Amino acid sequence: METVALTVTYNSSLLLKKTLDALLLQTHSVDKIVIVDNASNDENRNRLKEYKEASDKIDILWLENNEGGAGGFYAAMKYAKEQYNPQWFWLMDDDAYPSENCLSVLMSYTEKLSNIGFLAPIIWGIDNKKHQLYHHKKMENGLICKLKPIAESYDKISEIELLDANAFVGLLISAEAVSKSGYPRPELFIEGDDTDYTFRISRQFYGYLIRDAQMNHRDIIINGELNPKGWWKDYYWYRNTMLFQKHNVVGIKRFAGILYVIIWGLKSKHLMHNDDRYQKLMPLRWYVMKKGIIDGLRNIAGKQLSPQDYFAMLDQFSKTGIIKK
Repeated sequence: METVALTVTYNSSLLLKKTLDALLLQTHSVDKIVIVDNASNDENRNRLKEYKEASDKIDILWLENNEGGAGGFYAAMKYAKEQYNPQWFWLMDDDAYPSENCLSVLMSYTEKLSNIGFLAPIIWGIDNKKHQLYHHKKMENGLICKLKPIAESYDKISEIELLDANAFVGLLISAEAVSKSGYPRPELFIEGDDTDYTFRISRQFYGYLIRDAQMNHRDIIINGELNPKGWWKDYYWYRNTMLFQKHNVVGIKRFAGILYVIIWGLKSKHLMHNDDRYQKLMPLRWYVMKKGIIDGLRNIAGKQLSPQDYFAMLDQFSKTGIIKK
């Protein structure tokens, strides 16, 4: 097959419907759509079965446990490789909707560019009404291996830009890159697994940002702040950022990168909120963040903090001011 689209979902079948509709309406057709279900509840699983019955292009891989985005995309790519062996793997979140000509534009560059590891469309944030440029990453020259957004604003982006890393939001990955770079690391569970994987690919191939191809994506952080119910992801961001340095960087740059993450975390100024209700909960957020740093230093991977366990901690701390470890 030429192109197989891959997405991972968990109890988000209603959101996913918009993604599937956008995929099926592409001007350059996808050959297959593989959905990985991360052990959703019965209501969502039944809805997914209805989607599959409605289109012979849809295939579903049912996981017995929630393996997170990292485990989900690992399973999706492995399954797609074994079952369909496509020339291109098109990865996207279940809340990302490609514009009608997105794949067509991306595919038009496959003949123009050389040694392609991946092609990335520009990402438009549908809630904040601006481009999510932080998903398109370039390595900053200096002592540490630090990735930064490709540009400060959309008008500073050229038709084609070289990337060192990118999010799994409309990312078109070549079969050759998959063969040589393997799959995403499932043990990262969530947060940073896309950065780790695409950075590995860009060490052997080129990663390109294609400005005129567009994905539409929901914003997690709205008005500059993340709701406390999403703070459990801080654990994985810090832990996986530490593991990124250990997996991908050597020598003094690895040491400097690890030290930078620790200092950045200890400062914690970037975690502050203007909302007084959130400020009272900050000790819990600091605890989660510091635990991520410590586990990263200890090379502890896998699913260590579930959303359910975090919600229980949040509920107790809100009532008692005590963090139940």
